Amino acid sequence: MAVAAVVLFHAGHLRGGYLGVDLFFVLSGFLITSLLLREHATAGRIGLAGFWARRARRLLPALGLMLLGVALFAATIATAREVETMRGDVWATIGYVANWRAITSGQDYWALFRSPSPLEHTWSLAIEEQFYVLWPLVVVGLARFNGSTLARRVIKLSLVGAAGSWVIMQLTYDVSNTARAYYGTDARAGSLLIGAAIGAAATLAVGPASALARRVIGTAGWVGAVTLTIAWTQLPGDDQFLYRVGFLGSAVSAGALIVTSVYMPNHPLTVALSWRPLRALGLISYGVYLWHWPVDVAMTPDRVGLTGWPLIGVQSVITLAIATASYRWVEQPIRRGWGSGRTWRRATPALAGALVAVTLISTAGMAVDEGPRPANVAAGVPTRGQLALQNLRLSETVGSATPRILLGGDSVAFALGQEAPANADSRFAVASAAMIGCGLTRGTPLGPKFSSPTRICREWPTVWNRAVAVFRPRAIVLLTGTWDVWPRQIDGHTVRMYSRELRNAIHQSLAVSARIAARARVPFVILTMPCLHPTPEAQERIGEGIDEPRRVRWLNRVFRSFARSTADTHLIDLHAWSCNQAPSTLIDGIHFSPQGALAAWRWITPQIDQVLAPSS
Repeated sequence: MAVAAVVLFHAGHLRGGYLGVDLFFVLSGFLITSLLLREHATAGRIGLAGFWARRARRLLPALGLMLLGVALFAATIATAREVETMRGDVWATIGYVANWRAITSGQDYWALFRSPSPLEHTWSLAIEEQFYVLWPLVVVGLARFNGSTLARRVIKLSLVGAAGSWVIMQLTYDVSNTARAYYGTDARAGSLLIGAAIGAAATLAVGPASALARRVIGTAGWVGAVTLTIAWTQLPGDDQFLYRVGFLGSAVSAGALIVTSVYMPNHPLTVALSWRPLRALGLISYGVYLWHWPVDVAMTPDRVGLTGWPLIGVQSVITLAIATASYRWVEQPIRRGWGSGRTWRRATPALAGALVAVTLISTAGMAVDEGPRPANVAAGVPTRGQLALQNLRLSETVGSATPRILLGGDSVAFALGQEAPANADSRFAVASAAMIGCGLTRGTPLGPKFSSPTRICREWPTVWNRAVAVFRPRAIVLLTGTWDVWPRQIDGHTVRMYSRELRNAIHQSLAVSARIAARARVPFVILTMPCLHPTPEAQERIGEGIDEPRRVRWLNRVFRSFARSTADTHLIDLHAWSCNQAPSTLIDGIHFSPQGALAAWRWITPQIDQVLAPSS
């Protein structure tokens, strides 16, 4: 169930399927703790070396095989952009610290479809491996104390730890940056520890002692199954409810399902979970999890020539075939003792060295082609939105004393950037990172007569990051909205206009923008969506609704609420100014005319000056 949920989520067809990872966590805590306590009960001690060796036999061979596959992908068909961060991802995966790399690099899990790495999913493996290393040490430490039985001590510590983990999640959660709360080992350990508590309890009781206990357990199982069904199908990953209650509730629900399955073999849920295809998928679930995302990243619609369910079907068949082969010919032989311990102690360093060498070779020497320099650079500063094509090397010839402004957004920002100040007398120099036809929010807008090129549009964070690195702006300014005032299709689900989910999706994209500015240590400025009056020709070309006052006001309120709640984020009300301007300000009622852009810059410039004043 867990691996199927994650695969469907990554395929865009199960809204809350990412919570399958938490079922993995609860199961891991349950199984590992049960193994440790049973070994202590039968042998009177816990052999840490033996435990870690068994974990290594179970986990490392399949992981090494997957990394070789990723290295082959990098060396053959991967684009330069796909290889750009792959080497660092490989190191983090080998060291089982991928979750902390994601935090320190500002990675946004909910933007993983924009510029995916084939190793993006290894963050959860890192958390589990960290648990496998640390938790046995904790259990061994508890075994040294006298008093209650070891299992009872483990239960108490697990529950206290789970509560502490939930508190850490509350303290680290930030609506504008969920990475710390989502990826942090301490914040996510609650699910593992709830599983550990259940595993310890399972070693104390043979089964429910009364009919009442059986009814309670059976009812808890049904409640857990229904709760997981609702969460997996309805709960979006960027909803505040997820961090306040959702993760904890999912872990408890998963625990209830496990208890029912363990103690009530004839319960309908247990019978359903015993269905042979589910069990078969469970046997190879580790390999399926390892391989499904690299296969998805490699087999894009452009490469395969398929979309939708046909593409998902091909990806799934290939993933299952590789996972089955890995399980049969690599994982199981090694797990069952193929090769002596002495052989593996000698072979492991050599194999690890070979893997490192292959990784270095396969990811070496590839750089993203940033394209030619623009022909229309005034005073050494690109000002005409050439980054709409994502291929601009920004000029560094602007004097260090001149404040630099990076302008991002859609075609309205592109038009504004056409007349950005660029002469020596200007207060600041502007470079445009606007992308024509691209909104800020992920997903596909529903309503326009033509659809934005979402594959290209997903790359806007990469464009911004490169522009920041080269241009080194003093502020980042965003002007967007014409693609964000529509209902959207997100992860295969229709998101209604004015809904909390759409607001959260917009906030999530704004948060990515704000983090780029924060990493550059510059203020982030949001311009509200202008007052639009599309001409009949523009209305016919785009479709009804782009200028609907209620939609525009709602979107600007979303911008305003984000600016109020996010540090070093400022809002300039371009909408209020533009509503009082002559119709000629917008050439087609949507995009700035040259005269309108100059007028807008004369009005915007003093306000940006005020934003920059504290850091001047």
